[in-house]
Amino acid sequence: MKSRELNDRGEKTWLLVFDKDDEVIATLTGFAKTHAIQAAHFTAIGAFSKVVLGYFDRNRKDYTKIPLREQVEVLSLIG
Repeated sequence: MKSRELNDRGEKTWLLVFDKDDEVIATLTGFAKTHAIQAAHFTAIGAFSKVVLGYFDRNRKDYTKIPLREQVEVLSLIG
């Protein structure tokens, strides 16, 4: 992953570019620990080649997981 700080006045703004096959959660968590980030929000676009999508099924009170092993576009990733 490559990173660059875009703004350091007030709220900091970072640009992160993930490498192919980077694990998103682990990479974001590591970045946050390295930079002592305790609270944040993010917006992203891109693609995954291996991912598990899911949604909460209110009737079952559990998540339904959908594993995908193909190139898929991410139009919006917010968290």
